[in-house]
Amino acid sequence: MHRKVAAYQVSNLAGTSPVEAEILAFGLCIDRLSRARDGKTRIEALAKNHQLWSTLVRDLSSGANGLPLPLRHTLLQLGLWSMAYSNRAIVEDVSLQPLIEVNRNTSEGLRAQVSGEATRSTSDLPVIRSA
Repeated sequence: MHRKVAAYQVSNLAGTSPVEAEILAFGLCIDRLSRARDGKTRIEALAKNHQLWSTLVRDLSSGANGLPLPLRHTLLQLGLWSMAYSNRAIVEDVSLQPLIEVNRNTSEGLRAQVSGEATRSTSDLPVIRSA
């Protein structure tokens, strides 16, 4: 999932890794979906959610995506479900909570990945002991 979030317009942040940009994009979607109170803000939030997942689905479908196939398959299923649910929520008054939860869980998974990478990279450093 890491390359195509630029289309969501968050990867232009200086010093932000692709995963951090994805975490930010999910956070923005969660915030918009949580605050959608009227028809206009609801449709805007759902459109942004659809846009985010559409971007990620395109990236996950690419042969250049380096994620393991089982993970890509699972994320593709989540993305397709999220896009379909977003479309449904535009025309029907269904709860936005399922989208918020999927986005939150995905964001937490990305955060764990970043945390794990930080742990791995620092654990590879030599231990320096003072005399």
